[in-house]
Amino acid sequence: MTPAVDLPALPAMATADRLGRLRRALEGAGVDALLVTKLENVRYLSGFTGSAGMLHVGAGGEAVLFTDGRYRDQAAAELAAAGVAVRVEVAGAASQLEALTRLTRGAAQVGLEAPHVSWSLAQRLEKLLEPVRLVPTKGLVEALRVVKDDGEVARIERACEIADVAFAQVKGRLAEEISENDFAAELEFEMRRRGADDVSFETIVASGPNAALPHHRPSDRRVEPGDLVVEAGAGDGAITRALADAGTDLVYGVPGGGANLDMVGALQAVGSRFVLVHTETAAAIMAGVTAELTGRPGVVVATRGPGAASALNGVAQAFLDRQALVVITDCVAAADRKRVSHQRLERKLLAAKHQHPDRDGGGGAVKTPADQPSIHVQDVDLSRRKVLVVQQFPAEDPWTA
Repeated sequence: MTPAVDLPALPAMATADRLGRLRRALEGAGVDALLVTKLENVRYLSGFTGSAGMLHVGAGGEAVLFTDGRYRDQAAAELAAAGVAVRVEVAGAASQLEALTRLTRGAAQVGLEAPHVSWSLAQRLEKLLEPVRLVPTKGLVEALRVVKDDGEVARIERACEIADVAFAQVKGRLAEEISENDFAAELEFEMRRRGADDVSFETIVASGPNAALPHHRPSDRRVEPGDLVVEAGAGDGAITRALADAGTDLVYGVPGGGANLDMVGALQAVGSRFVLVHTETAAAIMAGVTAELTGRPGVVVATRGPGAASALNGVAQAFLDRQALVVITDCVAAADRKRVSHQRLERKLLAAKHQHPDRDGGGGAVKTPADQPSIHVQDVDLSRRKVLVVQQFPAEDPWTA
């Protein structure tokens, strides 16, 4: 569809270079050809976007796309636009296999994408292509896809921009007690009218009690005042938008995995760049220096338990140097606390050692000057995170997240 807004042209993707890279990988895998059956991989290598097709890539010969009559014109147009040297073979399923038999004649070994070929097709090919030996392969094309070219990066950035703008356009409707179904429909419409081809996966909108259900499908339930609303792609928005508004553009840390990776992704989505460091202490020190140089809050993402404790060493330095610092850590969910026996440290107690005992009501052992800034610790029950904020400014003029 034609976008409803003017969009700058995107750089072309280097689709024509990918077959050569794959052929070099085939030599290393010890196969004479690869039969690509995963549609996403077919598209990556050829530019073909149809719902039925397989691509034969010879290590030293030609590449042939097999598809049916529905895609005769589409395949020719898309391959020409991609600039790939691929011949199109249009035929029914039986005729495609006969053509494949002729194409592989003389080959010793042909690779199959093991995770993406059915047992039935593999058995049939084994009989048809005999004496050619079929070899299971895994990840040959995916390994190429890991490294993005400039055209792919630009499209990822455009997709993020479209999603952000679309959500900003419709989020006000949540205050109007809209249903989950209607909100999902309006969000998808806004993304499409801004140039999106499709959604990456079924849109998730979950409100109130539904917010506790992973991959909840939107329902007729209406969003009520006070509801927690989970919307796919914006789960960490409350924190990340606040940091973006404060001008944060660098995030340091050791995320570990799980929920923290989502937080890192959300921070990057609002323009912050993540810097992986060796320890949480180093991350907090680097973030504190960044805060001092830029005048904006430094941000650290740390693992729970020992990771959070390590970050507190840097927090202590930021405390002494009056640097604004935000430390975001994962935590053990309330439902899991009875069965999880490790990595459970009380962050408030850790941070209390740095609080001013007279002004903050803490029992800290270290006396500090009256104008020394305090540590403000706030538990935020959002996407299972905890947030520690070290305030740079005197207590009468604090920076708060």
